[in-house]
Amino acid sequence: MHALWGLGIATRNGTPDALATVPKLLNDADAEVRAQALRVLGEGKVITAVDDVIAALKDESTRVQSFAAQALAKLADARAVVPLVAMLRTNADADPWLRHAGVMGLTASADAKSLERLAADASASVRRAATLAMRRQGLADVARFLDDSDPEIVAEAARAINDVPINDAMPRLASLIGRTGLTAPTMYRVLNANFRLGTPENAAAVARFAARADAPIDLRREALKCLEDWTTPGGRDRVIGVWRPLSPREPQIVRAALRLHLAGLFSGPDAVRKDAARVAAKLGITEVGTALFTLVGDGAASPSTRAESLLALESLKDKRLDDAVKLSLAADGVLRAAGRDVLSRLRPAEALAELSKALESDEITAKQKAFDTLGSMKIEGATKILGAALDQLKEGKLATEAKLELIEAVALHPSLKNKLTDAEKGVAGGPFRYSLDGGDAQAGRDIFLNKSAVSCLRCHKTEGAGVGEVGPDLSGIGAKQKKEYLLESILMPSKVIAKGYETADIRLTNGTVRSGIVKSENDTEVRLMTPEGATIVIRKDRIESRTAGKSAMPEDLAKHLTPREMRDLVAYLASLKKEPGK
Repeated sequence: MHALWGLGIATRNGTPDALATVPKLLNDADAEVRAQALRVLGEGKVITAVDDVIAALKDESTRVQSFAAQALAKLADARAVVPLVAMLRTNADADPWLRHAGVMGLTASADAKSLERLAADASASVRRAATLAMRRQGLADVARFLDDSDPEIVAEAARAINDVPINDAMPRLASLIGRTGLTAPTMYRVLNANFRLGTPENAAAVARFAARADAPIDLRREALKCLEDWTTPGGRDRVIGVWRPLSPREPQIVRAALRLHLAGLFSGPDAVRKDAARVAAKLGITEVGTALFTLVGDGAASPSTRAESLLALESLKDKRLDDAVKLSLAADGVLRAAGRDVLSRLRPAEALAELSKALESDEITAKQKAFDTLGSMKIEGATKILGAALDQLKEGKLATEAKLELIEAVALHPSLKNKLTDAEKGVAGGPFRYSLDGGDAQAGRDIFLNKSAVSCLRCHKTEGAGVGEVGPDLSGIGAKQKKEYLLESILMPSKVIAKGYETADIRLTNGTVRSGIVKSENDTEVRLMTPEGATIVIRKDRIESRTAGKSAMPEDLAKHLTPREMRDLVAYLASLKKEPGK
């Protein structure tokens, strides 16, 4: 094999015919020799060996077959198309590596007409490979696979058109919006195609889909988000997140589209009605006021949906807002807090009495929301109430769960700065001193699963989610540890490292330093897991020195979290009481 590689290097250095004898090695008894011979023939672009390389597609070793297909990708000879298709048909997607090699071979060897003919092939594996090859060639005719009988092949075609992107095929993808039975990945791309095209017809199609009673809720909500962003689209693609900015669009296009489907939206599931209320208000569709007012008073709707409807009425300056606020103040929880918030802008003096009642109640959420509202009110009465709350903080009489909201509200009232300093004398803990109690576990779960800046799932698992093994599985952590431990572990991860996740910095005799988690150890070797999740084996006779390392968890993780986010994350971790598999 070293001789083969040497001949390959000689060819790249300009030695003619260095690979002339290599085709003979395609009959070698060793499969790896055959594979490496194919590799150098492909890299050397030895066109005279095409027939021999094609023959290797039937080798008894799938690894050799894979190298043959990759070599044909370098040689780009049309004679390879039929044999490559035969290999893909035989493999039938069983070996994904072989399928990928076949796709690469087809991409280089087949022209557009050859790939188009494969759209009628009886083998789904062949049709999938043709779809992927068309994607790599950027052919708009990949849209013909949107009519395939296999939903997964339709999904591959949708990925090709949206993700590459292949703009000439985008209208064809957008036209699938009325079809049923498509996979979720396909439908997200169909909605995105309509969003990107941005015509009145596209807006109407998206609004019609959002109102469809038979469509999945998540997709209906995505359709509403498309409509919400229609006029001022963000710079990143909605599906794959790459930078693909769109120009601003006229608001009357999306308003006209949404108006036609208000009835279907407001008769839908609670989550859809909540989003519809927000979007209609943002777009200034005033005729939705009746539906919003009805929702505020609908005891069957969720409190958050009713609260969103109230805020929408305020945004629209609806004439029924006063009545809606009265309904809200007679309710409990989130809706009542929203009523107080709206009242603070309608009639601030009246709102102060309601907010004082909230602070005197035993309901923690009511106290938290009241402080948030008081922070935004720039009147003397609000400052006076916050000052009294600081007195309670100093005396140790303020609910611990509401301290964070208080200090954030006070920060918006500069005249209370000195009073806050006095109230917090002797309080340690920095910006996260009040991030222990009062968090929202559901919001914390969203941070754990979705906030990319902290990437919890990269290293940990919980509730069956995550792929990381660098850190311990956190399922059940709330039953084992107190919240103080959880907060400290995020702020100072190296202070106490979980058993089985101790790290080591190992200096080898050649001067190299390897670091990672010690997964196992015996008399002759140490097994480390690197921060990237790879396992390396180090012989002990190669170790010069060894020291205990820091936690694999980043020391500066907290800089990516606000005090509230930290509190929510702690609340979520504390809620994890169930061990995996139990």
